[in-house]
Amino acid sequence: MSTPAPTSGLWRSEADLAARLAELAKTGLPLPEGLKALAEEVPRRLRQPLRHLADCILRGEGVWDAVQGLSALPAPLGVMLQAGIAQGRLPEVLEQYARLERIQTEIQRRIRFSLAYPTLLMLLMTGLSFFINYFIVMQFRELYRGFGVHLPDITLFVFYTSRYLPWLFTAVTLTMIAIPLLIGGLRRVRSVAAVVYWLPIFGPLLTTLKMSQLTYWMKMFLEGGVPLPRALHFTAAGLHDGYFSPACRRIAAEVEQGRPLGDAAVRKLPATMIPILEWGQRTNALPEAFAAAAEMYESRAQLRGTLVESILSPLFLVLFLVIVTTWILGLLLPMISLITSLSSGGGG
Repeated sequence: MSTPAPTSGLWRSEADLAARLAELAKTGLPLPEGLKALAEEVPRRLRQPLRHLADCILRGEGVWDAVQGLSALPAPLGVMLQAGIAQGRLPEVLEQYARLERIQTEIQRRIRFSLAYPTLLMLLMTGLSFFINYFIVMQFRELYRGFGVHLPDITLFVFYTSRYLPWLFTAVTLTMIAIPLLIGGLRRVRSVAAVVYWLPIFGPLLTTLKMSQLTYWMKMFLEGGVPLPRALHFTAAGLHDGYFSPACRRIAAEVEQGRPLGDAAVRKLPATMIPILEWGQRTNALPEAFAAAAEMYESRAQLRGTLVESILSPLFLVLFLVIVTTWILGLLLPMISLITSLSSGGGG
């Protein structure tokens, strides 16, 4: 009799799957048997792929090749399984992989959450700008023109920008709605990935997240004795990223041709990574170099995630208040002059 599958909340990410595999690996159970046992606990969509993977391993097929043919299983998981088996420390590799994936998932969740309030403000500003432009600004423009009121610079500014602000706010709102979609999966498309990593505020954070993953996997492969070019190819496949995966493959190709790793990585990886790679190759300590880089990028990702979360909402709130205040002052200052003028004329 099959064990009932856990609730879906327990299997929300590949980190949960990796953590469970690590628990099974600690029991000493052979990997194929562990996969079949795990297939009885996971959601239905994962059961057949896990059983198929176990059968492939029993037939002597490579773990990575087997995972590549299974769309239901995350490709990076195959990389970690292969790394863990090659090094003879599968539980540790899977636990570290699950930890890193949870960190990245949490930071991405915080990005989406931090965008929610600013997006609502931008929706409000967009609707308000259309209303003000078509129903208020036009009325005030005709009123002031009819009375021949001298308009201050701030009013002229409001009249001029009111024609363009609604469309600008619409573009910004659509961009903010699109950012979570880009973060979620479209980075795998190379042309989109280049745009995502260049986004203000979010681009550096996402770059740091991906670099923490890249450096961690390189550390794991090199510690397991995998040759450098092959480690780069495996990392490229595991990243499954539209920008960094091709970069790793290009670096691997140049390393295979005899070029030093630090030179090959120039303009393909962040500039902060180049001195670390040069030091690691010069001292014959590349695993240690990648380990140090992984720690650096992980702490930097945590710091930048907190920074984005803490400044984004206040920034948009201040912007909203500034724009609304400018509208009010620009529209009402001439009205004060008009009322004063009419009162003076009436009294005389």
